[in-house]
Amino acid sequence: MSSERKRNGSSTPRHGGPVDRTGGRGRIDVRDGAREEPNDEVTVRTRRWCSFVMIPVAALACLAQCSYAAMQYTAHPAGAMYAWMIAATLLALVLPFVLVLRDRHPEAVFWVSCAIVLVFPYDSMLALMAMTSPRARALLDSLPGREREAVLLAAEGFTNAQIAERMFISERTAKAHLSSAADKLAMGRVQMARLVERADLPARP
Repeated sequence: MSSERKRNGSSTPRHGGPVDRTGGRGRIDVRDGAREEPNDEVTVRTRRWCSFVMIPVAALACLAQCSYAAMQYTAHPAGAMYAWMIAATLLALVLPFVLVLRDRHPEAVFWVSCAIVLVFPYDSMLALMAMTSPRARALLDSLPGREREAVLLAAEGFTNAQIAERMFISERTAKAHLSSAADKLAMGRVQMARLVERADLPARP
């Protein structure tokens, strides 16, 4: 049976693994110990920790702006505005955690952040950080479905051959999808991966 498989050129693994749809030229099963061709690899991957990096930065910016606004009320520490500034300072350590929800509720987080900046004497950086996710998603949603899927897979670090296998298309078609998306977004492959990172999309199943 094994000799017949070799004569027929079949690439189906004996243990039910993935099929090599590139004719043995572009992709080799990584479980066999071989490495992928690095011609079109992208090392940028979507990471949810971006939101957790933004949180302390936004909190520091809000604290700095709040302390500057409170300087005019330090002469009357018993006044209502002084108490309001104390409350705003304490909340500056908590409210930026709304950015954690950017992946599930980008629009709501943006509008809540805008309301927080308007109500409290905070820096607008919080709203700007919240705006990056819906803006990036709007750009990705402007792409046709197949091109968007190819961009998302490329952002996860998959090569063109792997993208073609996952989308059940040829490698040439996968390259065409990425090239068309790059032209529409006026971005390179790494820039598109950065765009996906800023979109802070939920984890793919």
